[in-house]
Amino acid sequence: MNTRPLSSFAALAIGLLIGPLASADAPAGIADGLRIGVQGSVSQWNIDQGVQLLGQNESMQSDFEPSLGFVGQYVFDDGGADTGFFFGFEVDATPAGVSHSETFSVAGVPVDVAADISWNLDLLWLLGYDFGKVSAMLAGGGSYMSGEISASGAGLTASDENSHVGWKVMPTVEIDLGKSSALMVRLGIGQYQTKKYTGRFAMLNSDVDIDVEPRTVEVRVAWVYRVGSLFSQQ
Repeated sequence: MNTRPLSSFAALAIGLLIGPLASADAPAGIADGLRIGVQGSVSQWNIDQGVQLLGQNESMQSDFEPSLGFVGQYVFDDGGADTGFFFGFEVDATPAGVSHSETFSVAGVPVDVAADISWNLDLLWLLGYDFGKVSAMLAGGGSYMSGEISASGAGLTASDENSHVGWKVMPTVEIDLGKSSALMVRLGIGQYQTKKYTGRFAMLNSDVDIDVEPRTVEVRVAWVYRVGSLFSQQ
């Protein structure tokens, strides 16, 4: 599947959404809010592979894998009002720890394909509304994953250690746990660029191009501490 039009549309939509906010004058009473915390996630990765010379396409789906990472946010709000819009940005890093292997048939011969995903890094914009004790926000932006995929068998040997970049969107519900902390429940959907790498197919005595396209669906639960709230109490 070609993801370039979809990725370009997502980037354009995020730019149109955030651009006017970034260029507008800040309303009176705005307060900067730095929040840091930990984030647990359960993610499932799909990796599509296509062997161009043979017209072979397969999809490998991992089990849901748990992981624990870190999240940092910088939120611009209305200086402590109970309700209102807010926006900001977020950086989070998650060691994915996903390892999965399957056997596919290439030209009628079994090929073992293994995928390992080690890290997932997101840089996201935030836009939301505070209803009081509960807030709703949409996070969206760029995502980076690093890992390795390899194939062996049927005279085919190939390995890809390249990283993939893409986009991620993450609807989020946040629940206040007091003045200094909050709990976030999140659903993430990520799509990553298709990359080609070359494998040697001994059966054909030829090099073949192999397409790799990762996608992910994940559920995250995060606890964040409002560092800005600590400063305001001093």
